[in-house]
Amino acid sequence: MRPSGKTVAAWAACAALCACGSNPPFSYTPMPGPPHPGVPDVATPAEVGRPLPAGTWAEFRNVDFRFDEDLVLRMRLLRGVMKGTGDRPVAFDQPDLFTMEISEAETSMGARDLTALLGRYVFGYPDAPIRDLTVSPEADGLHQKGILHKVIDIPFEMPASVSVDPNGWIRIHPEKMTTCGLPGLGFMEALGIALEDLIDLAGAPPGIKIEQNDFLLDPLAVLPPPRTRGRLIAVRIEPGALVQTFTATLGSEAAAMPTTPQMPI
Repeated sequence: MRPSGKTVAAWAACAALCACGSNPPFSYTPMPGPPHPGVPDVATPAEVGRPLPAGTWAEFRNVDFRFDEDLVLRMRLLRGVMKGTGDRPVAFDQPDLFTMEISEAETSMGARDLTALLGRYVFGYPDAPIRDLTVSPEADGLHQKGILHKVIDIPFEMPASVSVDPNGWIRIHPEKMTTCGLPGLGFMEALGIALEDLIDLAGAPPGIKIEQNDFLLDPLAVLPPPRTRGRLIAVRIEPGALVQTFTATLGSEAAAMPTTPQMPI
């Protein structure tokens, strides 16, 4: 059987392609004009090259952190670094075994929270000079009631303003004070004494001190675990709440973190 003319033509074409070797029948013709510019060198931003801190970088919004059945810290916003002690991972049910470094935060506490914090954790030690303390945020500041023990039990009531001192502590300044229904501040002033002369804080935990008639609180040191580092920069009273604003402690890893997009509410 003789091949057809079309078959012979196809074989001839294949042979011609194979015989071309290094001279293919198709060649690339460059397009006219200058060559395509190269990719310019771009400096790497410092934030990208900065090493991440050890730990877990976290952001919380509108989260309640419950220390116990009465004390709840309402985290409107909290960003920072959580670290487990040693090689342990962060576990919220083991608050003694991790720490938090704040980058920025806004928190609030209501009357029940403040009463539990001051009555249970600040003045909850044996023979504390103040007991049966209740604290409520009101329009003009913090309203406090309790019993001051100095030889005898002295019921007192004390509205106070709140501010931040230069060291990042909350300053609670009594605007007036009544003891057994009588004006206590005026009486003490007449005697030349102040609250720091009446209240012995020798057994108190870290994070509280008295200057003249003012109470000063380190707002993070007086909290139960987890231990938290940050710096208070503002405090204000809102209806039913004490609101605190924090930033990072100078020199901390959280302070060195670059700004990252925040999660949507």
